[in-house]
Amino acid sequence: VYEVRFARVPRAGLIAGGALGAAAGLLAAVGLGASLGGALAAALLAASLGAAAGRGLDLARQLSALAGARRAAPEILQAANGALAEKMDELAKLAARLDAAESHPSGLASGRGADAASQPLRRRSSLAAAVTRAVDSLRPGLPRDLELDVALQEEGTSIPCDAFQIEQMVLQLLRNAATAAGAGGRVGVTLRAAGEAAEIEIEDDGPGIDQEVVDRIFDPFEASQVAGAEQGFGLPVSYRIVQGHGGELRIESEPDRGTRVTAILPLR
Repeated sequence: VYEVRFARVPRAGLIAGGALGAAAGLLAAVGLGASLGGALAAALLAASLGAAAGRGLDLARQLSALAGARRAAPEILQAANGALAEKMDELAKLAARLDAAESHPSGLASGRGADAASQPLRRRSSLAAAVTRAVDSLRPGLPRDLELDVALQEEGTSIPCDAFQIEQMVLQLLRNAATAAGAGGRVGVTLRAAGEAAEIEIEDDGPGIDQEVVDRIFDPFEASQVAGAEQGFGLPVSYRIVQGHGGELRIESEPDRGTRVTAILPLR
């Protein structure tokens, strides 16, 4: 947001010019031996001239400030345009990666080409296996004193899904939770069947998130790092993955009381 605020400045020049002019005119008239009436007239005339000169100085200061604001505007807009261009580039790259994963998940997972994707995109897969792979890949990099509790229900939690995308979504959420909890903290991972859906719940005992930030947490342009997120686009991409599976991503958080993120994925 760029704005210029105009405010009425103190009329220092006007007041000072008028006062100095009146004093100079009065002293000059008295020095020349003018009468009282003549001295007052001279003082008023000099005060008017001095006030005009002082007012001109006030206006010059205002115009100078306005010129400075005009010179600063292009620089500010150029900086904002550069930042926006960087964000758009990041969005384009992530969208391309995600589109590629949707089209050729097996190829991306193994680093091979598109011919490696021989399985259907939405074959029924075990969510427990996907969560386990995400936990195992992240565990070596966690602090030794970070408590990680994992409770996975295998029965009734296999769904038609892109297992690679689910694994990446869980990995991102786990990384955010571990960063928020920090050394000595706790992260809990739970998988359970809930009616016609399976729920993946990841919670931490970190500092939590303000409600104002929670309302904007899926915005890719949210600049601040929230809940220890290492990537500003991690949560929006996770949201897109869950949404692409017909599910819902919920976030519950309060300052100083931790954060709980729940991915609800339909069984059919």
